[in-house]
Amino acid sequence: MKLATAVVAVSAFAAQVLTASVGEELCCATNRERAIKKLPALLWVPDMDRMAAGQCKDMAAKGAISHNGNTPATYQLTSRLDLFVKAFTYKVAAENVASGYDNVQDVTDAWMKSPGHRANILNEAVTLCGGGVQNPGGYYTVDYAAPMDPADAKQFKLPACDNGVATPVTPPVAHKANPPAQPAQPAQPAQPSPVATKPSPGCPQG
Repeated sequence: MKLATAVVAVSAFAAQVLTASVGEELCCATNRERAIKKLPALLWVPDMDRMAAGQCKDMAAKGAISHNGNTPATYQLTSRLDLFVKAFTYKVAAENVASGYDNVQDVTDAWMKSPGHRANILNEAVTLCGGGVQNPGGYYTVDYAAPMDPADAKQFKLPACDNGVATPVTPPVAHKANPPAQPAQPAQPAQPSPVATKPSPGCPQG
C-alpha cells in the first residue's frame, strides 16, 4: 500500500448501502480524527470532490500515486483548485493521496500513522474538505482548503456521515507493507491575488 502527502467510481454495492458520497465519507473520517483532538469539523465542498476524483483518475491512468495531475491545468494542487472551485478563493490548501487500501477507514488510519498526512488531517488552518476514490486499485485523494474570506465557508455544510461505515473498494486490494511512498502535500498559502489589498498570512508547513 502506498501513501502520499482530486466522477467518483463507487461499486454498485457501495452505492446501494451508503447514502453519503465517497468524498463525504473521506471528510467524515477526517472529522472523526479531528474530533478526538477537539478540532472543528471540516465542511464538505462537492466541487472539491470532483477535483479529488479527477486526481484519483489521473493516478490510476499512470498507475502511481502522485500530487501532479496529467495536464498542465491539473498539474498542481493550486491549479486544480483554481480550475474546479469557483465558489471561493483559497487561502491555504493541502492534499493526501494513497493507493492499495480496502476502504476509507483503512486509508485514514494509515494517513494518521504518517506525520505529514496526519498534520494535514489535523491542520487548524483548514476548514473545508473534499475527496474521491478510483477503482480498481483504490486510489484515494483528500483535499483540504480554507477560503481567503472565512464568510465564504458559510455556503457549505457538514458531510453526511453514515455512522462511521467505511466505504468499500471493489475489488478488494491485497494488503502489503505500507511505507510512505511520497511525502504529503503540505498546506500551502495562496499566492497574493493581483486585486488583494494585502498578502494572505502564511501557515505552518505540514
